[in-house]
Amino acid sequence: MVPNAVRRGDTASLICHYDLEGDDLYSVNWYKGRQEFYGYTPKEMPTMKIFNIAGIAIIKSLSNESHITLENVQLISSGRYSCEVTVDAPSFHTYISSADMEVVG
Repeated sequence: MVPNAVRRGDTASLICHYDLEGDDLYSVNWYKGRQEFYGYTPKEMPTMKIFNIAGIAIIKSLSNESHITLENVQLISSGRYSCEVTVDAPSFHTYISSADMEVVG
């Protein structure tokens, strides 16, 4: 779930709803367009990886396997956001959900 519109300078909460149907989580990755900016892999250390993308600043303490919080969003933060969930072995099925967010003001 991505907010449709956010005011410039505000925070934005992006939520990834998923049901693993009994499988274990392998990873959750977030993308803006085709660029990955956040990855969560519970079996790796550190579990959370953040990649530098212009216009995206993540509040780590408010982010985890199901949601992320962006701070001080700017006009450049507008775009299509995708959450990619992959279940663990043996299937490694991947599910993707996408939505657009516009920064206004």
